[in-house]
Amino acid sequence: MRTQVLALAVSITILTACNGPPLYETRAREFLRSQNVDSGLIDRLVERKPLSPEECDQMAAFDSLPVLHLLASNPSLPELLIQRLAKHPSFEVQTGLVTNPAVPPAVLLSFRTPGKYTTVNDALSRNSSLPRDVLSEMYNRHETGRTSPALNPNCPPEIMGRIFTEGDRIDRAWLATNPNLP
Repeated sequence: MRTQVLALAVSITILTACNGPPLYETRAREFLRSQNVDSGLIDRLVERKPLSPEECDQMAAFDSLPVLHLLASNPSLPELLIQRLAKHPSFEVQTGLVTNPAVPPAVLLSFRTPGKYTTVNDALSRNSSLPRDVLSEMYNRHETGRTSPALNPNCPPEIMGRIFTEGDRIDRAWLATNPNLP
């Protein structure tokens, strides 16, 4: 069974890779090139590699949602910029921020909408910094789908078991990619 699930996961990974790059990355690259931003800086932003505080400030100055989404998801984001982006009204910036493992849990939890499925809740459930008890509660209250918690390496084993038994083939395939699957 595990071999079948892994084969399906590989197939899904190949299919999603054929459809890349994701829209945020494409649009951010196009915008930043039009602004004559250094290609090395663009690559580091898109690949979520470390940026200096000055480079983060430079990216934050742009009024481009794809750029701000990628910046918000960058683990090298300075604390002051995290606080500033946390106030941004766009869910696109919020979804970038809630996937960033460097964002403090208190900030992450400020984006949660308890008792309701939202795109931001679903993105939040992928963050490995989210406390396990909160992830379990979100799953139990149907605030997230099955795929996102399955992708979270910090997903509690009991939730992984439920995803396996309650989910469909796609959910189980993504679960199979979790490095901490028992």
